[in-house]
Amino acid sequence: MRARLKKHLAEAFEAIVIASLEDMIADFDRRIHALESQIAEVIRQAQHTARDYSLMVSVPGVSKVSALSLLAHLPELGQRSPKSIAALAGLAPFDNKSGKLSRRSQIQGGRSRVRRA
Repeated sequence: MRARLKKHLAEAFEAIVIASLEDMIADFDRRIHALESQIAEVIRQAQHTARDYSLMVSVPGVSKVSALSLLAHLPELGQRSPKSIAALAGLAPFDNKSGKLSRRSQIQGGRSRVRRA
């Protein structure tokens, strides 16, 4: 919603509309900051989650948002084998063979939210 408001702001030309959009964007910024603070506090309280989060963020290419998404949508992370985690995330290739028919392996199934993260 915040991104949509910023797009509207870029196209606005009336001063009253610009002021209104800027106020709404500032309100969203405050709400986002408050939510991020609450999430950080919950992570700090759970010792194993804090350890997993700091480990994930230390990996190059893994952002805070990606790490938080993985913690939220894949609680099995660190408790199962890498192959089963890849299957849960929908990143493991599965053979698509039936009788004489032999096709390429495909990535399928799993949790779409984890894949997007």
